[in-house]
Amino acid sequence: MKTQWMRRALCLVLVLCMTLTMLLSCSSGKGKTLMRLGDTTLSVNLYELMLSRMKGTLAYNDYEVDSDEFWDYIWNAEGATYNDYFLESIREAAKTTLVKLYLFEEVYDLTLPQSKIDEVDVYMADLLENDFDGSKTAFNQAMAAYGINMDMLRENYIMEAKIDYLSTYLSTRTADNAREEYCQQSYVCFRQILFPLYEYIYETDENGDVIYFKAGTNYIAYDKKGGVTKTGTDGTLRKDADGNTMYFTEDGKIAYDKANGIPLEVDEDKDGYADFAALSEEEQASIKEKAEQLKALIEAGDFTTFEQYGKELSGDDGVWDAYPGGIYLNQKTSYPIAYLNEISSELASMKVGDTLLHRSDNAYHFIMKYEMPEGAYADEENEDWFGSFESELMSSIIDTLCKEYIDQVKVDEDVFAEAMTMKDVGTNINY
Repeated sequence: MKTQWMRRALCLVLVLCMTLTMLLSCSSGKGKTLMRLGDTTLSVNLYELMLSRMKGTLAYNDYEVDSDEFWDYIWNAEGATYNDYFLESIREAAKTTLVKLYLFEEVYDLTLPQSKIDEVDVYMADLLENDFDGSKTAFNQAMAAYGINMDMLRENYIMEAKIDYLSTYLSTRTADNAREEYCQQSYVCFRQILFPLYEYIYETDENGDVIYFKAGTNYIAYDKKGGVTKTGTDGTLRKDADGNTMYFTEDGKIAYDKANGIPLEVDEDKDGYADFAALSEEEQASIKEKAEQLKALIEAGDFTTFEQYGKELSGDDGVWDAYPGGIYLNQKTSYPIAYLNEISSELASMKVGDTLLHRSDNAYHFIMKYEMPEGAYADEENEDWFGSFESELMSSIIDTLCKEYIDQVKVDEDVFAEAMTMKDVGTNINY
């Protein structure tokens, strides 16, 4: 069991980084003040709410959060336990959150629109009715495990809305040259020639041959030029279930129009993605050799040859034609697809025109780094890669603004010492 925990220590750090969200708590009078910056305060209740949410996230990811042994496990050379790590990490996150509220309240003197407050009230009313059958007593009893009550949760949501509004406000006051600067400093551009180590599974006929259909239909696309018709015992032409005349090859198999027809992908598990099967070891070795030969053939900076082979070899993956201007990755962002993070990291040390052959779980990726064009973030052709660009930019700007004030945050250590720990706070997944 302990060995399993040790292997997952780094995963815990990643979970923390991905989960700490912008949270704010109640004003003075609704709980003991844990932190203060100017006239802006953060209550101990918020801190405990943050603990409960982190505990809920860990539980969702199958960590044994109800075990004291888990929280007492030593995870680094300084003797810090998992409990120590999360208490300190969330304490720092709470300080940053307090500074963001300070920016809203005292630096920019902003006012949250009433419509945003109304949205919170509607949400709270839905929670009360749907989760607690209209009982405020039941609501408060449930929230006690997280260090808050119903009113505190409402105030917390309002203050989260203030943080969002701060981002919106700053966005309207940010010039495009700042966006361009962030794009050039944070993003990398590349194109890739993909060598899949798998093949998609398509609908096949009784002979095991892939069936080709007319585009946009369920009608079979027959090769009328290269195939021949057959007659049945009754002397009439053989037809398929749709009443269309069938065409056959010389060996009696169905003659499909592979040039114009489209194979139908199988999705047996109904997950919305085409099923695929890994190639054999021999086939994978052949793919690797082919990719390495291309890597050796194309010199750094030879974009013309790279693009010629890209167009020739990437006909089936769709990526080459879908992103003619390249693929863009933010090197300050963690992506849900592991190989994108790996490629992003490798591109950081590469020069424009350099090539890379990267092996992911399912493919070899032959990559060439491209120049970052001006205005890439605003080009509709690149919208798949810049959908969260504005929020990323605002987070970067706000984080920079926070650095000026973070050391000015005053923490009441006595209140902190009395707060719940990861061991005794409730496991909060929903609030």
